[in-house]
Amino acid sequence: MKIFKRPIGKKTKILFFFISILFIVSCGNHKNKKNETGQNQKDSIENLVSEGIENSKSVGLSVMIYENGKDKYFSNGYANLETKKAIDEKTQFEIGSITKTFVALLIVIAEDEGKLLIDDPIENFFPQNTKLPKTENSRITIKNLLVHNSGIPYKPSNIDSKNEAEHYLKYTEKELLYYLENLTLKIEPGKVYEYSLTGYGILGYILEKLYNKSLDDLIKEKITIPLGMTRTFINYCDKKDKNYADGYLKGILTNWCRNDYCVLNASGALCSTAEDLMIFMKAQAGISETPLNKAMLKTQEFQYKSDDYHICLGWFKTNEFIYHPGATNGFFAIAVFNNETKKILVMLSNTNNQKWITGIAKNEMNFPE
Repeated sequence: MKIFKRPIGKKTKILFFFISILFIVSCGNHKNKKNETGQNQKDSIENLVSEGIENSKSVGLSVMIYENGKDKYFSNGYANLETKKAIDEKTQFEIGSITKTFVALLIVIAEDEGKLLIDDPIENFFPQNTKLPKTENSRITIKNLLVHNSGIPYKPSNIDSKNEAEHYLKYTEKELLYYLENLTLKIEPGKVYEYSLTGYGILGYILEKLYNKSLDDLIKEKITIPLGMTRTFINYCDKKDKNYADGYLKGILTNWCRNDYCVLNASGALCSTAEDLMIFMKAQAGISETPLNKAMLKTQEFQYKSDDYHICLGWFKTNEFIYHPGATNGFFAIAVFNNETKKILVMLSNTNNQKWITGIAKNEMNFPE
């Protein structure tokens, strides 16, 4: 399986950091048309997707919508350009940072089980005598990591600059501890929002130490098995099956795959399907009754506002919408629901074209201008 080796540099960081802001400040390139009476007529999502595929905006898309008590599924394009492999609701895509909503839910479950408090300092969960970054007035808490205001940067600085993408996927516990022990915080924890892959990697590390289980096993035990999600798990190279979408960036195959010793898997290592993510989102929206509903509601509680971001525990929120996007080099995904109408949209693409897909999502969900 080929791993794309483009560095995770400054431009990539900026794109990744501003994925969610696109929901708020941009409607993409899609404008509503006028019908015969002069009223706005929304473009159908099927037409927008079809036009985009024809114009090579993405290799393929898997889309599921829940509205008025009914599911609607459709796909367009291919899971693989060379073989023209078809896409269906069970086709797996990388979902990138939507993984963080699963990790946040695990943290809330751990708190409910008495394993931790989200206001606990993270030093409580590291090996004894580990020197962790802090300021004179503040220590980093689990909550700081959950809401991206810990002061810990986007990614660790001790990742090989010549081969960043591959090194990130193989980043070890030893490397993380060395990085943290030598990190000086430039910002006091709790003061400034800075989206951090490292922070969620640390949350995954804490969960694995608490339960003495892998993150993948914890997600299965605590979330996917109880919900009946059979095709959501960490994107390990040796777990590929025939119904998997290959990722593309500018027409080049760019699959990422994970190693079980990577300590940063919690930042975005899951793969899933439209069908599985719809199960997850229906539980999040309270449409289906599950043992996880109470914990899910906790993750959706508003924590604070930073610029245009309304931050929850693992989720972003604006008006009645709760959402999270996710990107890797060859994939882009969106999961969003309207907490008032209970409409849900899941979009999975095997091309990282964030602006176009976000514009379609805004058009379909009627996000405010």
